[in-house]
Amino acid sequence: KHWQIDQIVKVAYAMKKKQFDKGSTIIQQGDRLEYLWIIREGAVRVSHRVPPPNDFRGRDVLFSSSGKFNLGKEQQGISVEIANLGTNDVIGLIESLEPTARKSTREVVASCNTEMFFLP
Repeated sequence: KHWQIDQIVKVAYAMKKKQFDKGSTIIQQGDRLEYLWIIREGAVRVSHRVPPPNDFRGRDVLFSSSGKFNLGKEQQGISVEIANLGTNDVIGLIESLEPTARKSTREVVASCNTEMFFLP
């Protein structure tokens, strides 16, 4: 089914605008996805944090000068870039339309100063 013009106009009027500085996290992995985002101007990097291999989970791998253990990057996993998005690209379309918002499996960070529209 195609949208009627009056439906499109209602959605356009309902959208809000938000600015993000370079490096700002827009969506953090694990956050609830509640909005539909459209990039008006700028760019974002989409990544996915991969957990560490089983060999490193639960192990302290770095020492501090006090002799206490510190968590290292090996325990936190690594961030894998999966997409770069720009003007007019859409984020969260399917997730935001579901009746119960689910958690994001991706992180979205502004690659430069970015202006986005979102549908609450």
